[in-house]
Amino acid sequence: MNIDVLVVDNENVELFVEWLQQSLKLNVIGVRSGILALKFLESNTATLTMIDLAMAEMDGITLLRAIRAREFHGAKEPSEIWIITGQALDTRLLAIASDFGVHKLLQKPFDFPAIEDEIRSLILTK
Repeated sequence: MNIDVLVVDNENVELFVEWLQQSLKLNVIGVRSGILALKFLESNTATLTMIDLAMAEMDGITLLRAIRAREFHGAKEPSEIWIITGQALDTRLLAIASDFGVHKLLQKPFDFPAIEDEIRSLILTK
C-alpha cells in the first residue's frame, strides 16, 4: 500500500495525523515508535515520512539510518524524509541530516500553515 504521509512520533501523533487528514484530505498513518515505522515500511511505502528525533526504543536518527539502509540494499529510490524536533538545530544535527538526505528539518512548535503548503506541494508533484 502506498500512503501519502507516515508520521513517526511518540507524542501527540494522533492529533497531528488527524490535522493532516482533515486539512489536506491525505492518506496519513501515524505510529508511535521507530520499530513500528520499520514494520509498516516492510510492506508499504510513503511519499513523505516525518520522523521525530526524541523517541523511546529507537530514536529518530537510528530510524533514519535504518530506512536509508533498507532503501540502499533494496535498490529503492530514497524517500522524502522530514525530521521533527523540539531541539535546537545544532551543527551535529544539521550534518546528520545532510549525510542521510533529510529534505527538511521542522522545529516544534510547528507553523501549521507553512507545513500544510509544503506538504500539499510535495504530494501534488509526486
